[in-house]
Amino acid sequence: MSAFPKSLLAGHLLFRDGCDAGERARYAALAQRAAPETMVIGCCDARVSPEVVFGAAPGELFVLRVIAGLVAPRGADADDGAVAAALEYAVLQLSVRHIVVLGHSFCAGVGVALEADPAATAAAPHLARWVEMLRPVVQATAASETPSLEERRQRAEQRAVEYSLENLQSFPFIDDARKRGDLSLHGAWFDIGGRALQIRNPQTGAFSNPPPQHPAPPR
Repeated sequence: MSAFPKSLLAGHLLFRDGCDAGERARYAALAQRAAPETMVIGCCDARVSPEVVFGAAPGELFVLRVIAGLVAPRGADADDGAVAAALEYAVLQLSVRHIVVLGHSFCAGVGVALEADPAATAAAPHLARWVEMLRPVVQATAASETPSLEERRQRAEQRAVEYSLENLQSFPFIDDARKRGDLSLHGAWFDIGGRALQIRNPQTGAFSNPPPQHPAPPR
């Protein structure tokens, strides 16, 4: 059996021994209870950590990471019970106020659906079954008049975010919380190379850069 990755152990020791008194107190409090107001559904891609993208401290976000940040419709053939369980816990137990679906540039999961290459998924049947849900969504994007491959891909990634937002509303406990005004759903897309976030306008469906904000106070 191979040894535990040395880089991970070294990183943990830096984290453990580098904590100041304030961080130690924070973790001591978190050991008893965490009450995040926001759930983020993001991709498994190692380049896109929601905690890093949003500058969140421990305990501030309830994070679910799944291929392409995809939420299947309730009761779909490809539905993942782990996704549904995480949604139930976030909404019914933690009472989060916001759910953010976070897409990103050069998403491999969206790319698999967009390219529709059987050879690419022949050896990965679970992946193929999962992204198959996205294929009609991204095919409509590919058939549009968007001029370049890069723009088509970006639009497909953003359309995947919209698809997950639509599917979230198929869960009665989410739809009920929205109608009561207890829960809001949001879409966002992160450009990895530019480190820039675009936020979906719920009225128009357009993704755009957020207005400038004053720097947040240190946590």
